Amino acid sequence: WYEKYLKKVVNLTLDAKHQGDEIWAIGGGCLLPGFKKLLEKNGFKILDNPVEANVSGLLEMAKTIMSKNPTTTSGTSLK
Repeated sequence: WYEKYLKKVVNLTLDAKHQGDEIWAIGGGCLLPGFKKLLEKNGFKILDNPVEANVSGLLEMAKTIMSKNPTTTSGTSLK
């Protein structure tokens, strides 16, 4: 499964590693049996809660955007 479907994607990601400090793996796939070890062996960092990592990051982005560009409704700030 890895050889057929993921090896190419993992290699492309590793080739792009020079553009950043770390490569993070997120999502439930990180929890597949044996897959976490394989990803870590290939230089990936697995977050403590990979299933919720994406939504947590999006929430932080939304909070940052709202703090820089507060919207008002009926004269009341949503901050």
